[in-house]
Amino acid sequence: MSSTRNQEVSHPRIFHYYARHLVHPSGVTDAIEHWLSASQALTGESVIFAARPKYGREAPPEVRTIRHLGWGRKTWIPIGLMREVRSSDIVVLHEGWVLSNLAAALFVRLRKGRFVVMPHGVYERGIVEGQRDPIGIRRRAEAWMLRSAAAVHVFYRGEEAVVQAVAPEVKDFIVVPNGAPVSNP
Repeated sequence: MSSTRNQEVSHPRIFHYYARHLVHPSGVTDAIEHWLSASQALTGESVIFAARPKYGREAPPEVRTIRHLGWGRKTWIPIGLMREVRSSDIVVLHEGWVLSNLAAALFVRLRKGRFVVMPHGVYERGIVEGQRDPIGIRRRAEAWMLRSAAAVHVFYRGEEAVVQAVAPEVKDFIVVPNGAPVSNP
């Protein structure tokens, strides 16, 4: 005789990482806050990890500031992430072409977690060609991050080719439009 028990489905914790979240209000930060709401509804436990700014807005409850080495956007390394991530976690890395995301990807991998890259359009040809990278180090590092991701979240199907121009081996995509509230007519 078998008994049926109600078992809760266990979801991984989903975190969002955007170092500039508190200092650079934009469409990216707005989208991250909407994705956070969806993540919280799914898992009950989700926050945005960000750098503690010298100037900028105060951290609301859904933003957890973590320790970073460096002096700003171009040099931040999120060493505080190592204390936060567990092996069952998923960390969504927002944007691209920044050292902080590369370091975050490495730290998540070291902790045996998974990460998803959500580039918010930064692999568009004009942006890629505008990168100063005379010997290709940035491009190789960015390609490693894309290849190592559990998936790359793009907003439309045509963006897959844009990402594959940087990292042709990437095959795992999530195609979902940008996080935004549903409008009522």
